[in-house]
Amino acid sequence: MKKNISGNIDNFFRLINENKIIQGNVWKVANIYPNYMYIKPYSDKCKNRSGDKIVNCKQYFDRKIDSILLLDIKVDFLKDFLHDFNGENFTNFSLDKKIKLNEFIFNIIAKQKYFDPMKIPTQRSYLFFSLICLVIFIFLFVTYEFILFLRENINDNKKDKLTGLYRKDCFNDTKYSVSCIIIIDIDYFKNINDTYGHQVGDIVLKEVSDRIRYFISKTDIGIRWGGEEFVILLGEEIDIKQLKIKLNQLLHAISDIKICNIDVTISIGSFLSPNKIILANAFKSADEALYESKRTGRNKYTILMN
Repeated sequence: MKKNISGNIDNFFRLINENKIIQGNVWKVANIYPNYMYIKPYSDKCKNRSGDKIVNCKQYFDRKIDSILLLDIKVDFLKDFLHDFNGENFTNFSLDKKIKLNEFIFNIIAKQKYFDPMKIPTQRSYLFFSLICLVIFIFLFVTYEFILFLRENINDNKKDKLTGLYRKDCFNDTKYSVSCIIIIDIDYFKNINDTYGHQVGDIVLKEVSDRIRYFISKTDIGIRWGGEEFVILLGEEIDIKQLKIKLNQLLHAISDIKICNIDVTISIGSFLSPNKIILANAFKSADEALYESKRTGRNKYTILMN
């Protein structure tokens, strides 16, 4: 009989140690094994108001037992478990204040219930959750702004300070390929510098570049190629009809409104190909078209096709 009890107790502790919540927080203090014991109820619930007379009580009643196992339980082991669980899972659970702690612990130990840690009656701090969301939002926002800052600074290093367009040296004309390129040259720009001075000439350059930047789409690239010459690399496919409309709009964007009370016009040369070709070759063809626009009167465009 004693051997059977010891085996059952060993098996009981083995199961307790497998419990994710308990795991070593319960110790055996003593195992009392007499011939028999007779236990009297000891609870105020089982006493009536008129005295100490024992009444019928389901939880406590006179009974004969063969053995008593005394256990020692670590104080606040549930809180410790939740503390560790929160640390590992970045949560903020706490024991539900409405829980009947003694009954709950009895169910865990004696009845081997609640093996799943998530079945512990808990309450969550929504303030903590809100703070975490706020911290994550701030982190993502700062990261996003930092990436934008880096991109802007990297791009700024590639741009001409006066016009805000990309510099020519940022594009390797022997490896970069395009299907359509537009070259723009300000007509009689030297006369503007000679007549009104270089300060006015810089204003004209900046205003022309601003109108070009406003004119092009997000996929296009605007470049100050040098002096009063600008280049637009089209990022999207375009046909001859669409290109003619685009070039007419560009001519009017520059010439329709005076700059510093000066009539400013541009000449345009463009090259269009059904397939992408090396930038150097495309530029050479567009430059020939630009020369033709200048030779035949300026303030116009000429298109060469592959």
